[in-house]
Amino acid sequence: AMEDGSRAEGKGKQFATNENQTVLSRLESYLAGDDFPTDLSKCLQESGKGVSGTSIISDDILHKTLKGIVGEFPEELRKDIPAPNKEFLQGALKNLETKKPRCGCWLVEDVPEITQVVFISLAASIDKFRDMGGFTVDVTQM
Repeated sequence: AMEDGSRAEGKGKQFATNENQTVLSRLESYLAGDDFPTDLSKCLQESGKGVSGTSIISDDILHKTLKGIVGEFPEELRKDIPAPNKEFLQGALKNLETKKPRCGCWLVEDVPEITQVVFISLAASIDKFRDMGGFTVDVTQM
């Protein structure tokens, strides 16, 4: 538990939270926890139906996987982090393009790292926007 002893829950998931924590620090708690690998595996499987056993996935399957993970976030994160759109995804992954084999698909073994890069970029962008005085809303209400 955090200094104030509170905990956030979403879909049965719990993690320590503090109102003053940045979105990024709350996201990092989730990514380092036990739920993330399970959620990632589940969402990757659901997004890539019919391609099980494959070692590569398309941008489309990666995008569907990321959207699925957002739906699995604890409630505290779901309020702050929207599913990334394709344009954000392309920008966040620009530095990882060298990991993309010639076929233009992503290696399944790289998906955990790719997922973390995208969500960390998104959370950092949200925190920066708030630091600049930007008004953010509960994205679950959109």
